[in-house]
Amino acid sequence: MAEWIALPDALRARARVLVVGHGASSGDGTGEYKRHQVYARLEKEFPDIRGREIGLAIELAVKSWI
Repeated sequence: MAEWIALPDALRARARVLVVGHGASSGDGTGEYKRHQVYARLEKEFPDIRGREIGLAIELAVKSWI
């Protein structure tokens, strides 16, 4: 059964800022590498948030940025 995930507004906003920053940054790196960089940063900034919620926030930010 699916579980509803409510993401904190601060997490969503920060994910959006980091995704846009890494997407616009010059330099080598695949999309997967950039996602990992954003994930690692969010994991440090939001230690109480589960990894799947961080991943969802990143994917939503990527989807809204494209």
